[in-house]
Amino acid sequence: MRKNILIIGLALLMVISSGCIGESQTTATPNPTLTLQPATITQGETSKYFFVTYENPVEGIRIKYPAGWAKNEEQEPSRISFYSPLESESDMFSEHVNILIDDRFTQPITLVEYEEIILDQLDYFFTDYRIVSTSKTTLANSPAHEMVYTATQEKSTAKILQIFTIKDNKVYVITFGAEPNRYSEYLDIAQEMINSFEIIYFF
Repeated sequence: MRKNILIIGLALLMVISSGCIGESQTTATPNPTLTLQPATITQGETSKYFFVTYENPVEGIRIKYPAGWAKNEEQEPSRISFYSPLESESDMFSEHVNILIDDRFTQPITLVEYEEIILDQLDYFFTDYRIVSTSKTTLANSPAHEMVYTATQEKSTAKILQIFTIKDNKVYVITFGAEPNRYSEYLDIAQEMINSFEIIYFF
Protein backbone atom coordinates (compact mmCIF):
# COMPACT_ATOMS: atom_id res chain seq x y z
CA MET A 1 0.00 0.00 0.00
CA ARG A 2 2.84 2.40 0.80
CA LYS A 3 4.16 2.08 -2.76
CA ASN A 4 0.75 2.97 -4.15
CA ILE A 5 0.49 5.98 -1.87
CA LEU A 6 3.83 7.24 -3.13
CA ILE A 7 2.68 6.81 -6.73
CA ILE A 8 -0.38 8.96 -6.09
CA GLY A 9 1.71 11.54 -4.27
CA LEU A 10 4.19 11.79 -7.12
CA ALA A 11 1.32 12.28 -9.54
CA LEU A 12 0.02 15.12 -7.40
CA LEU A 13 3.43 16.77 -7.30
CA MET A 14 3.73 16.44 -11.06
CA VAL A 15 0.69 18.67 -11.48
CA ILE A 16 2.68 21.67 -10.32
CA SER A 17 6.25 20.76 -11.23
CA SER A 18 5.46 19.70 -14.79
CA GLY A 19 3.43 22.82 -15.40
CA CYS A 20 6.49 24.99 -15.00
CA ILE A 21 9.03 25.28 -17.80
CA GLY A 22 11.36 22.31 -17.83
CA GLU A 23 12.02 19.10 -19.66
CA SER A 24 8.44 17.86 -19.69
CA GLN A 25 7.58 19.26 -23.10
CA THR A 26 10.97 18.73 -24.69
CA THR A 27 11.28 15.03 -23.92
CA ALA A 28 7.96 13.90 -25.37
CA THR A 29 8.39 10.88 -27.62
CA PRO A 30 5.90 9.41 -30.06
CA ASN A 31 4.19 6.13 -29.28
CA PRO A 32 4.08 3.74 -32.25
CA THR A 33 0.66 2.52 -31.12
CA LEU A 34 -0.78 6.04 -31.13
CA THR A 35 -3.54 6.78 -33.61
CA LEU A 36 -4.48 10.35 -34.38
CA GLN A 37 -7.81 11.14 -35.93
CA PRO A 38 -9.27 14.62 -36.47
CA ALA A 39 -12.32 15.37 -34.37
CA THR A 40 -14.16 18.62 -33.87
CA ILE A 41 -15.86 18.96 -30.50
CA THR A 42 -18.41 21.73 -30.24
CA GLN A 43 -19.08 23.41 -26.93
CA GLY A 44 -22.41 25.21 -26.81
CA GLU A 45 -23.20 27.09 -30.00
CA THR A 46 -20.32 29.51 -30.31
CA SER A 47 -17.07 27.87 -29.18
CA LYS A 48 -15.19 25.20 -31.14
CA TYR A 49 -11.88 23.46 -30.51
CA PHE A 50 -10.06 21.16 -32.92
CA PHE A 51 -9.18 17.94 -31.14
CA VAL A 52 -7.22 14.83 -32.13
CA THR A 53 -7.71 11.36 -30.70
CA TYR A 54 -5.12 9.59 -28.56
CA GLU A 55 -5.44 5.82 -28.22
CA ASN A 56 -3.36 3.49 -26.09
CA PRO A 57 -4.20 -0.17 -26.84
CA VAL A 58 -1.85 -1.39 -24.11
CA GLU A 59 -3.70 0.51 -21.37
CA GLY A 60 -7.06 0.31 -23.13
CA ILE A 61 -7.84 4.03 -23.09
CA ARG A 62 -8.88 6.71 -25.54
CA ILE A 63 -9.11 10.48 -25.08
CA LYS A 64 -9.36 13.57 -27.26
CA TYR A 65 -6.99 16.49 -26.73
CA PRO A 66 -6.31 19.85 -28.45
CA ALA A 67 -4.24 19.44 -31.61
CA GLY A 68 -1.75 22.11 -30.56
CA TRP A 69 -0.92 20.56 -27.18
CA ALA A 70 2.26 18.57 -26.53
CA LYS A 71 2.07 14.95 -25.37
CA ASN A 72 4.34 13.00 -23.05
CA GLU A 73 4.11 9.33 -22.08
CA GLU A 74 5.69 7.59 -19.10
CA GLN A 75 5.68 4.09 -17.64
CA GLU A 76 5.88 2.60 -14.14
CA PRO A 77 3.33 3.87 -13.36
CA SER A 78 1.63 4.49 -16.67
CA ARG A 79 1.00 8.20 -17.13
CA ILE A 80 0.06 10.26 -20.18
CA SER A 81 0.28 14.06 -20.04
CA PHE A 82 -0.95 16.78 -22.38
CA TYR A 83 0.44 20.34 -22.17
CA SER A 84 -0.87 23.62 -23.53
CA PRO A 85 1.63 25.69 -25.54
CA LEU A 86 3.30 28.57 -23.73
CA GLU A 87 1.69 31.85 -24.78
CA SER A 88 4.71 34.14 -24.44
CA GLU A 89 8.31 34.30 -23.20
CA SER A 90 7.02 35.33 -19.80
CA ASP A 91 4.58 32.43 -19.57
CA MET A 92 6.13 30.05 -17.05
CA PHE A 93 3.31 27.53 -16.66
CA SER A 94 1.77 25.09 -19.13
CA GLU A 95 -1.81 24.23 -18.30
CA HIS A 96 -2.09 20.46 -18.57
CA VAL A 97 -4.19 17.35 -18.25
CA ASN A 98 -2.64 14.04 -17.25
CA ILE A 99 -3.95 10.50 -16.94
CA LEU A 100 -2.56 8.23 -14.25
CA ILE A 101 -3.38 4.52 -14.34
CA ASP A 102 -2.83 3.00 -10.91
CA ASP A 103 -2.99 -0.79 -11.15
CA ARG A 104 -0.80 -1.79 -8.21
CA PHE A 105 -3.43 -2.59 -5.62
CA THR A 106 -3.48 -6.25 -4.65
CA GLN A 107 -6.84 -5.90 -2.87
CA PRO A 108 -10.01 -4.20 -4.12
CA ILE A 109 -10.22 -0.51 -3.30
CA THR A 110 -13.22 1.81 -3.24
CA LEU A 111 -13.58 5.38 -4.47
CA VAL A 112 -13.92 6.58 -0.87
CA GLU A 113 -10.72 4.82 0.15
CA TYR A 114 -8.83 6.24 -2.82
CA GLU A 115 -10.06 9.76 -2.05
CA GLU A 116 -8.80 9.36 1.52
CA ILE A 117 -5.37 8.41 0.17
CA ILE A 118 -5.31 11.53 -2.01
CA LEU A 119 -6.29 13.73 0.93
CA ASP A 120 -3.51 12.23 3.02
CA GLN A 121 -1.03 13.00 0.28
CA LEU A 122 -2.10 16.63 0.03
CA ASP A 123 -0.87 17.01 3.60
CA TYR A 124 2.35 15.16 2.85
CA PHE A 125 3.42 16.63 -0.49
CA PHE A 126 2.18 20.23 -0.49
CA THR A 127 3.22 23.09 1.77
CA ASP A 128 -0.31 24.47 1.62
CA TYR A 129 -3.61 23.41 0.08
CA ARG A 130 -7.33 24.21 0.22
CA ILE A 131 -10.21 21.95 -0.81
CA VAL A 132 -12.65 23.87 -3.02
CA SER A 133 -15.18 21.09 -3.62
CA THR A 134 -15.73 17.33 -3.68
CA SER A 135 -18.53 15.54 -5.47
CA LYS A 136 -19.74 12.27 -6.94
CA THR A 137 -19.87 12.09 -10.73
CA THR A 138 -19.13 9.70 -13.60
CA LEU A 139 -16.07 9.05 -15.74
CA ALA A 140 -16.09 6.79 -18.80
CA ASN A 141 -19.65 5.74 -17.89
CA SER A 142 -18.55 4.54 -14.45
CA PRO A 143 -19.10 6.02 -10.97
CA ALA A 144 -16.37 8.50 -10.08
CA HIS A 145 -15.31 11.07 -7.52
CA GLU A 146 -14.22 14.60 -8.38
CA MET A 147 -12.10 16.94 -6.27
CA VAL A 148 -11.14 20.57 -6.86
CA TYR A 149 -8.42 22.16 -4.77
CA THR A 150 -5.62 24.70 -4.77
CA ALA A 151 -2.14 23.56 -3.78
CA THR A 152 1.24 25.19 -3.26
CA GLN A 153 4.64 23.55 -3.59
CA GLU A 154 7.56 25.87 -2.81
CA LYS A 155 6.69 29.07 -4.73
CA SER A 156 4.31 27.56 -7.29
CA THR A 157 0.55 27.43 -6.82
CA ALA A 158 -1.95 25.60 -9.01
CA LYS A 159 -5.67 25.05 -9.04
CA ILE A 160 -6.39 21.41 -9.66
CA LEU A 161 -9.38 19.36 -10.77
CA GLN A 162 -8.97 15.65 -10.15
CA ILE A 163 -11.46 12.97 -11.17
CA PHE A 164 -11.02 9.24 -10.75
CA THR A 165 -12.86 6.00 -11.32
CA ILE A 166 -12.13 2.32 -10.71
CA LYS A 167 -12.56 -0.51 -13.19
CA ASP A 168 -11.24 -4.06 -12.80
CA ASN A 169 -9.27 -2.90 -9.75
CA LYS A 170 -7.44 -0.26 -11.80
CA VAL A 171 -7.80 3.36 -10.75
CA TYR A 172 -7.98 5.84 -13.62
CA VAL A 173 -7.11 9.34 -12.44
CA ILE A 174 -7.43 12.40 -14.67
CA THR A 175 -5.89 15.60 -13.32
CA PHE A 176 -6.23 19.10 -14.77
CA GLY A 177 -3.82 21.71 -13.42
CA ALA A 178 -3.62 25.43 -14.15
CA GLU A 179 -2.53 28.66 -12.56
CA PRO A 180 -5.40 29.88 -10.38
CA ASN A 181 -6.00 32.97 -12.55
CA ARG A 182 -6.08 30.86 -15.75
CA TYR A 183 -8.08 27.92 -14.41
CA SER A 184 -11.48 29.12 -15.65
CA GLU A 185 -10.05 29.96 -19.07
CA TYR A 186 -8.88 26.38 -19.64
CA LEU A 187 -11.59 24.53 -17.71
CA ASP A 188 -13.85 24.06 -20.74
CA ILE A 189 -11.05 22.39 -22.70
CA ALA A 190 -10.17 20.14 -19.77
CA GLN A 191 -13.82 19.20 -19.33
CA GLU A 192 -14.14 18.29 -23.00
CA MET A 193 -11.11 16.03 -22.61
CA ILE A 194 -12.54 14.41 -19.50
CA ASN A 195 -15.91 13.88 -21.19
CA SER A 196 -14.21 12.20 -24.15
CA PHE A 197 -12.24 9.75 -22.03
CA GLU A 198 -13.03 6.08 -22.69
CA ILE A 199 -11.87 2.80 -21.22
CA ILE A 200 -11.81 0.37 -24.10
CA TYR A 201 -10.68 -3.20 -24.57
CA PHE A 202 -8.75 -3.63 -27.81
CA PHE A 203 -8.89 -7.04 -29.45
